[in-house]
Amino acid sequence: MRRRDSKPVRRDLPANSRRLTDSEEKAIVQYILELDTRAFLLRLYSIEDMANQLLYVRDAPPVGKL
Repeated sequence: MRRRDSKPVRRDLPANSRRLTDSEEKAIVQYILELDTRAFLLRLYSIEDMANQLLYVRDAPPVGKL
């Protein structure tokens, strides 16, 4: 019925709970890969801090616990 009405399939839609944009996610992944090539040890809280800094610029709420 959704296909007949030309509505997108649920699997093709972004999640409602997404906080970061695609470009922000790519920036974080690129930064992680860059630090990894330099042999820096990454912790989860440092990645969370990067995401929260990006969200702070947009006045968005910080990332959750999980």
